Amino acid sequence: MTLSVCCLTSDPGARVAAILRQLRPVADEIVVAVDSRLDPQRLGRYAELADRLMRFEFVDSVEQSAPFITSQCSGDWILRIDGDEVVNPGLIEQLPELIAAPDVFQYWLPCRWLFPDADHYLAQPPWHFSSPRLVRNDPATLWHAGLSHGRFEPVFPSVHLDEGYYHLALLVQDLAYREAKVERYLSIASGHSRSVLEVDVTALYLPEQDRRFGVAPVPVPHRDRAAIAEVLGATGEELPGPPADEIPLWSWSQVERAWPRRTLSEEAYRGEIEAFEREAGLYGGQERPITFRVGNTGTEHWPGLDREPWIRLSHRWLAPDGTVVGDWVRDNLPAGLAPGASALVPVAIEAPLGPGRHSLELTLVHEDRLSGRLIRRFATASLSIDVDAAEQSPWARPVHPGRESRRRRRLSLLIERLFRSRSWLGGEQ
Repeated sequence: MTLSVCCLTSDPGARVAAILRQLRPVADEIVVAVDSRLDPQRLGRYAELADRLMRFEFVDSVEQSAPFITSQCSGDWILRIDGDEVVNPGLIEQLPELIAAPDVFQYWLPCRWLFPDADHYLAQPPWHFSSPRLVRNDPATLWHAGLSHGRFEPVFPSVHLDEGYYHLALLVQDLAYREAKVERYLSIASGHSRSVLEVDVTALYLPEQDRRFGVAPVPVPHRDRAAIAEVLGATGEELPGPPADEIPLWSWSQVERAWPRRTLSEEAYRGEIEAFEREAGLYGGQERPITFRVGNTGTEHWPGLDREPWIRLSHRWLAPDGTVVGDWVRDNLPAGLAPGASALVPVAIEAPLGPGRHSLELTLVHEDRLSGRLIRRFATASLSIDVDAAEQSPWARPVHPGRESRRRRRLSLLIERLFRSRSWLGGEQ
C-alpha cells in the first residue's frame, strides 16, 4: 500500500517544509497545492519536499479546492495535512502498519489546538475533536463536500486513533488576525460546514475571549514537543523555485468541475424514470420498496447518496379524483450515475389508506444540502397503482405522526438489506 501526503496551503514555506520533512520517510508521494495568490517565483521551499507541486486559484476557501486536489493524489491512501499542523511522531511511526490494514476505510485523527503556548493544548471541545484525515483513496467511498472547514465524508468501517496532530493557528496568528479571520469565515457565501458552525467558529479561533467552555490547557506529552518546536522554529525567506510556467496552475473553472456545490448547466437537468416491476398492487397503508429505472441523459455526473450535487428521486400520491395525498417524499440514489447511464433504484413506498386506483407521481429533484432549498425539479413520471382496502394488511392502519420517522427508518433499513443481499441482486426481478 502507498501513501500520498496532501497539503493545501498558503503558509510560510519554511514551516510547510518542516512539517513535510517529518512525513517524508513514510510518504510515497507528497502533493503540495499552493494558493495562487502567492508569488509563483518564490516557491522554492515548497518544491524542496514536494513530489508534485501545483497552484490553485483561490475563491472563498481552501476547502473548495480539496475535492479536486485530492483527486490528483495517486497513493492507495491519502493523509490530509495543512501548513499549520504537526503530526504526532507516534502516528508517523504507525502509518505503514495502518495503511496495510485491508478492513478499514478511514482513520479518524484527534486534533489538538495548542494554546496558550507550544507546551499546552486545549483538551475539550470545540478545540479537541477527531476527523477522518487518513482515508483510503477509493472513488467509491472518498468524497469531500468542499465546504469551509469541511472534512471527508465518514465511511465505515473506520477507526478512531489516539495519536493525531496539533493545530498551530492560535500560536502563529495574532489576535487581530484571528478576529479578522473569524469575520471572513462567517461571511463565506459558498458554504460553511454545519458541524463547525454548531460548535462555534468564533470559539475555535478566539479562546481567550470565550467564557462558555472554560478554557483549561493541559500539557503536551514530552515525546511530541520536539516535533512541534522544530516546526515553530522553522523560519527563513521564501526561496526561488522552479520556473512559474513549469508549475501547473489550476484555474477556478477547472477546480470547480470537482466542486460539489457548483452551479449546474441547463443540460445537466435531463433524466428518465421508468417503472421496472410488473403492475404493482398494494394494500392500504402497506410499506414496501418499488423499483424504478432511473436514467441520466444529461451532461453531469450524479453522485448519489447524500452527496452534492444532491440529485434525488421524489414521489407523492394522487387520489383517484386527482387530489394530492401527502407531501413529496425523497429517496437518495443508491450510487453515482454517470451521463448516459441508468440504474435500478428501489423507492420506499407507503400506500394511501383509501381504496381505488391511485397515481404515484415521481420526479427527480436537485436540492441544496445546506439549506434544503429546491433548486430544480425535472424528469417526471407517473405510475397507476390499485390500492385495495378490502383485505387489510397488518400494517394498514393510521400512522401516528410521532411514528412516521421510525417507519421511514425501517423502510431505509429494508432497502439497505436488499442491496446487501446477493440473492436479491442476482435473482429475477
